[in-house]
Amino acid sequence: MKLTQFKKVIKEVMRDVIREELKEILLEAVKAPKTITTQPIRESYNPPPTEHSPPFNPVASPTLLTQEDRRKAYDNILNETQQQMSPQPKQSFTPNPNVDVMNGILPEGEVSLGQITSLLK
Repeated sequence: MKLTQFKKVIKEVMRDVIREELKEILLEAVKAPKTITTQPIRESYNPPPTEHSPPFNPVASPTLLTQEDRRKAYDNILNETQQQMSPQPKQSFTPNPNVDVMNGILPEGEVSLGQITSLLK
């Protein structure tokens, strides 16, 4: 099988799978009990206005800094960024041997929203 044909087959299969999953998700959303009230929520709290001047930030106003001060400020920023980044991956993934996604064998149970959001981070 040629590579272009293989790509087309994979794209069609993925589209079909995504469509079916979206249908199931939409059906679940429609069948789910309505817990939201029909009345819109209105905010009634108005915070009092505060009058204060923002603190002086030398990096925000670069015209007041000398060239040497600017270099030091940028070096500090770069050093902080470098310290926060790590070359090691944050999460490791070990696939379940009982799951065969290509042949449609998925694990039993449901996936919570918390698990989905933890994968997105």
